[in-house]
Amino acid sequence: MAGVARITPAVGTKPIFISYRRADTSGYAGRLQDDLGELFGDETVFRDVVKIEPGRDYVDVIDGALESCAAVLVVIGREWLDYRDETGRRRLDDPTDMLRLEVATALKRETVVIPVLVEKAQMPDAEDLPEPLRALARRQAIELSDVNWDHDVGRLAAAITAATGTATRPAAGASVARRIPTPALIALAGVVGLLVVIQAVRVVTRDDSPPPMTGRLNIAVAEFAELDAGGDVVKSPSATQLSRTFDREVDQKVRAIEGGQEVQHRLIGRLDEADPERRAAAAARAGNKIAADVVVYGVLQSDATGSVLTPELYFTDRLLFDAPEVAGAHQLGTPIRSPGIAAQVAVQGRLLDQLAARIQVLAEMTVALRYYSVEDYTSALDHLGVAERRPGWAPEDGKEVLYLLLGNVAGRLGRLADAEAWYDRALAISPDYSRASLGKAEVLYHSARSGCTEGGTDAAGLRRSLAAYAAARTGRLPAGANVPAKVSFGEGRVLLCLSEALVQDSWADAGVRFEQVVDAYGDGENESLRELAAEAHANLGFVYRPAGPDEPDARAKYLRAVGQLTEAIELFRDAGVRQDRQAFCYAEVGYLQARLGDRAKSAAAFDKAIGLAPDAATKDEYRRVQQDANAGRFS
Repeated sequence: MAGVARITPAVGTKPIFISYRRADTSGYAGRLQDDLGELFGDETVFRDVVKIEPGRDYVDVIDGALESCAAVLVVIGREWLDYRDETGRRRLDDPTDMLRLEVATALKRETVVIPVLVEKAQMPDAEDLPEPLRALARRQAIELSDVNWDHDVGRLAAAITAATGTATRPAAGASVARRIPTPALIALAGVVGLLVVIQAVRVVTRDDSPPPMTGRLNIAVAEFAELDAGGDVVKSPSATQLSRTFDREVDQKVRAIEGGQEVQHRLIGRLDEADPERRAAAAARAGNKIAADVVVYGVLQSDATGSVLTPELYFTDRLLFDAPEVAGAHQLGTPIRSPGIAAQVAVQGRLLDQLAARIQVLAEMTVALRYYSVEDYTSALDHLGVAERRPGWAPEDGKEVLYLLLGNVAGRLGRLADAEAWYDRALAISPDYSRASLGKAEVLYHSARSGCTEGGTDAAGLRRSLAAYAAARTGRLPAGANVPAKVSFGEGRVLLCLSEALVQDSWADAGVRFEQVVDAYGDGENESLRELAAEAHANLGFVYRPAGPDEPDARAKYLRAVGQLTEAIELFRDAGVRQDRQAFCYAEVGYLQARLGDRAKSAAAFDKAIGLAPDAATKDEYRRVQQDANAGRFS
């Protein structure tokens, strides 16, 4: 996903715009934003996606966003040139792709454009780029390497200053200034003649911010935290030693499965949070900063009765961007106990012996996620099956996370009965496991809906789905998983289906549920809900439209539905995904505008729908709907 920002420059500053694709270089873009923010001021560096108001042309918004930029940094990773959408089309070949629009607009405006190469990426040749981007190949690139990150960022800062005159400055009230290495700082002063920069900047080196990992599968193990009798985190040599041994075991097991192919592994610092929810949030921050797919961590406690180790893990959304019920924090089974204090080597050995089976299962689960991310669900299921059959980790010891993954992958393969059975096994272990209830509710919905037609829908099955959603809402809510919003969306779909099938009149209740999702998204405050909010708006477009033109206030209802669909289109576009959903929403807008009698707006919307449709059959369907609408034939 490309970064698009609303620019509100501070007095006397000119912003720096970071263009990147989330699926390619989000970890590097985030770190670069942090470092340049310290050099030039946080308010001058932008990379986030902004909400585009309904009715606004997103091309105009991007043009306005770039208007006040002094420099655009195009972060290029290994997937930047050839990243493809769900239809196999290269994203850069799509004229509506947000990243393409950003770069093309900057080049057209003759803004300073600096390609920034990461992950040892090569500068693309002009002939490999679409015509609007070919001038990018003539721009001098700067490479940021993991090994020499500070020095390379200093070179980049010097280039920005030399090209734009934007000077580095210390943050307000800061006693320690920017982190440009000395050689780069001297070069900067020589180029722009700003000796005042040398006086204002005290150079320090930094080794506390590791570079992002760049493997196809990235695993981080945090040092275990030990809690004292009062529940506070304390420094613990025994916890450190235990976590290092655990780290080596995980690394060896994963590499034995994957053959070491493109696997990166890193031991990171302790997560100093005693509260589980805050610890999960810290794991998320640590994982996102270094582009980890999985963060494994744990808590150790010792008292007179013995030692207890609670292993935990956090699946980031890098590989699970379309599996929100799985991403987030999990406990890797029930706590593991041993008599004696953890400082004793024998106790550590006993704890690790009990962990051995879970380490092996964790390795298989992690590799399965790698296959999941490339939609090879059969291979993912194979690895999860191997994990499930591994001896030594009994279901009663907290195996529900594995069953959750098995349910999800079985569902992706269309094996809905198998998926329900796996979710039930997870719930048999932990009846309040919200994630499993949410997954089961989804399976029941898809099993029962049958097109949501009168006489063809399994109403009893849909009501079972509602019960499972209710269980998810009242169950154990994992940190950062957005379960209430996901439950509201699921309930809204079920109620909508029951209404369409004429089983019951739940249109208003469905609308309430979808509005709850929109409220949870909150105009972008919860970025992880962007696409779900787009789907909620699309469904509201259906909920709010009248049954026919003779219904009271029909025109106002048509316009309200068009507004919701327009919101959905903008959010899908902001997310940089789901052109098929954009196309569907445009077709709905075209249909409604025909009902309103506005032929010009109807034609424009159908043109958009046909242009974005993923295949010839869908294009033909939208043309048929347009012909019917123009002829006054409305379904």
